[in-house]
Amino acid sequence: MDFSKLFSAMITGFNLPFTVVMFFLFFYSLYICFKKDTSKVKRNLAKAAPTLLTSIGIFGTFFGIVIALLNFNDNNIREQINVIIVGMQTAFITSVMGVFLSILLKVVLIWQEGKQTANPTDEMSAKDLLEKFVWHTQNTSQMLIETQQVVAKLDDLVNAIGRDGDNSMLGQIRLLRVDFSDNHKKQQETLVAQHEQTQKDLHTQIEHLQNVLQLAQQNYTEKKLFEDKLWSEMQKVTDSLAKSATEQIIDALRQVIQDFNEKITEQFGENFKQLNNAVGNLLTWQENYKTQLEQMIEQYQQGVQAIDSTKDAVQAIETSSSVIPEHMKALDNVIIHNQQQLDELTDHLNTFAKIRESAVNSLPEIQQHIRLVLDNMQQGSQDVKDTLTKTANDFGTATQLSSEGMQSMSQTVLDRSKEINSTLSNQATHISQAVETWHRSFENSLQQLQTEFSSTLKNMADEQERSNMQVRQNLNKIAQDSWTDTANDIKGILEENHRGVQKSQTDTLESMGKALVSITKQFTSDYRQLVEEMDKVIRLHGGR
Repeated sequence: MDFSKLFSAMITGFNLPFTVVMFFLFFYSLYICFKKDTSKVKRNLAKAAPTLLTSIGIFGTFFGIVIALLNFNDNNIREQINVIIVGMQTAFITSVMGVFLSILLKVVLIWQEGKQTANPTDEMSAKDLLEKFVWHTQNTSQMLIETQQVVAKLDDLVNAIGRDGDNSMLGQIRLLRVDFSDNHKKQQETLVAQHEQTQKDLHTQIEHLQNVLQLAQQNYTEKKLFEDKLWSEMQKVTDSLAKSATEQIIDALRQVIQDFNEKITEQFGENFKQLNNAVGNLLTWQENYKTQLEQMIEQYQQGVQAIDSTKDAVQAIETSSSVIPEHMKALDNVIIHNQQQLDELTDHLNTFAKIRESAVNSLPEIQQHIRLVLDNMQQGSQDVKDTLTKTANDFGTATQLSSEGMQSMSQTVLDRSKEINSTLSNQATHISQAVETWHRSFENSLQQLQTEFSSTLKNMADEQERSNMQVRQNLNKIAQDSWTDTANDIKGILEENHRGVQKSQTDTLESMGKALVSITKQFTSDYRQLVEEMDKVIRLHGGR
């Protein structure tokens, strides 16, 4: 037995006042017993000290029970276990300490009186012997009554701890076990629901990403086909327009020159008139051709812009789509890691369930051990009672035979007193050992039970908190990474599309401006050559 823990418990909390009072009364009574020439009041106080010590111990027992019941709160049973344990410690420590000091002081008093009686035996009269005998009988009866009261109070305490009902300690432990089992089931159901919801959300996001990927691939294919078809049609239109414009100009010039050569001599004036009309028609055709070229340039510019934008968008979508499988692989790894953590959490919960079953199975053994100790105490008390009853009967018989001779009676009383002292000493030692053994066993059982419950609850709470924190961190990280990657991809696509559109517009405008300048220069040069040729023809025919 660890006496340091017992001493520490005796001087802490509510136990300290009871310890001080009982030890003061014990040592003061010893001082009175060994001191000579003391007053009658002090001697009476020393004689009544065992009774007072027992009464103080009983008072401490009920005081500890009252503390445990007053501070008990059924709304938070887990934290109230310590309150119950503190109250029970006060109850048992004060009771054991009071009974132990009472028995010890009683033995010292009997030994002191026996010593004093052994010295002046020859000088004592028969009256003194009878007074001593009556005093021992009264003290023995009083001690028997006090012992019975202690046994009754201990029975009440055991009933309060182990009776059937919600207010008993075992009832509160059963309620705690039921509440803990319900909370465990609720937490397990919540974790399963969260896991299922997470899997559903992940499957939904995966399906959505797959749909986006399919749609992007479909758009890329359609836009690629449209781009090829548009380039082909634009090439055909450009070739047709260039060929048609060139042929029309050549045919018109050839027809004008031919008509001019054929009819210049016959219809000089008409030819000039027709020449003016032809020049006017040529100017009209030039304006129409310019308008058509502007429209074609505008349409061509729009087509080039659309094609470039489509090309850039398709490239950006292709780049972003190539990242999606990587994210899907990373997401699969995270899902596998979460599944492993959930499996580990399930294993820990199963382990805790086994520990809880072991604790539940150990409670009946503790209760049986307590009942066995109490039965031993009751049997010891009954033995003391029977012995004292037998001794009292023997004393009665000896009293009836006192008329036969004072000397014989005195010797008999002296022998009986010695036997009583020896019997009481043995019984006191037996009771002290039984009480100490019972208290030590009960305290160890309660301490072990409290340690197992506290350790199990703490481990489960820590493990559950770590698992919940890890799951929340993984889910938050997955969601944050998904949203960040999606936002970055969309932003990159938009920026790349915007830059491509701006670059395409700038390049197209520059190329179209250069082409327009080149066409204008070429048309001016051709028109100048035409005018020069016509001037030569006019001068030639005018010279003729």
